[in-house]
Amino acid sequence: MNTKLESSSDKRKRKLENGDNGGSYYEDLKRSENFEVGDYPIPWVHYPQFPGDRLQFCTGGSMVLKVYDISRSSKDYRPVELVQLLCYSRLAMAFYNIRMGTNFSVVKVLMATAQNSPVYTKYVTFEAETNSGGSVIFQTKIFVYYRPCFKIEISFVRIKPDCNNSQPSDLDHIAVVDEGALLSRVISTYTTDSALDSQSSLALYLSQFALVSHDVFVLKQFRVAKHDIESLKVLQLVKLDSRVPSYLITFEASLLAETDRKSVETFETKICMPTLFPATTIELSSEAQVITGNSPPFNESHLSFCHDVYF
Repeated sequence: MNTKLESSSDKRKRKLENGDNGGSYYEDLKRSENFEVGDYPIPWVHYPQFPGDRLQFCTGGSMVLKVYDISRSSKDYRPVELVQLLCYSRLAMAFYNIRMGTNFSVVKVLMATAQNSPVYTKYVTFEAETNSGGSVIFQTKIFVYYRPCFKIEISFVRIKPDCNNSQPSDLDHIAVVDEGALLSRVISTYTTDSALDSQSSLALYLSQFALVSHDVFVLKQFRVAKHDIESLKVLQLVKLDSRVPSYLITFEASLLAETDRKSVETFETKICMPTLFPATTIELSSEAQVITGNSPPFNESHLSFCHDVYF
């Protein structure tokens, strides 16, 4: 190996073990349980060595990489990935509200890290507003699976440990309900106009999840999403199974200004939630498909390479 490259690699390794601020990459991970990482160089990244050389990421690494930090410029990140992180965080918050009887809202992603082995895992730190106008910082760990169908598993959602969250009185009302009874309630009563959906916006957030997946895996929009998730409107929700939460959702969303701000497309998607508590699994039984519009039909082969897209 070139001596210059060896020297560069050794410097990166030393920087990981003993950071400039007296800490280290490994200390960051241990302290935060993988949720927070400083701006350290990552060993499996091949940095440009000469003019025209491209930054390359080698998949298969088991270390944790920071993929988003609100304190840094948004230009450093893919817009579509930020939307995806927001969708995941909103779903995590919604299921936390259902399970804990709370009403946190207005989610804002603060930081996210990712690990590519053995399962693609995202560690997301986000902030949510309380009823009284304060805010609380949460953390959620999410496993991402691409086959046999795309799904995520929200392993847990928790209030960030040792965090100076404002308005602690809002947390006094948390009371975990019987999970068996809650599961029955979700299956038997959940509709788009039910109290459960009004409180949690589940149909909306599930549809946003399906829409982002469509933009990434079907349209291959890995940098800029094609649709505006904030414009999404749920048109219909039909229960498909009386034993598990499984739904056919029809929704519409506008195209972004970069494509055609006047166009609206209507979609259908089948979403199943095989497990709800304590871990929540959200599975796209059928990828969102356009029923009015011009987007291409879904091809399952599009998922074959998505494992490498974000890492």
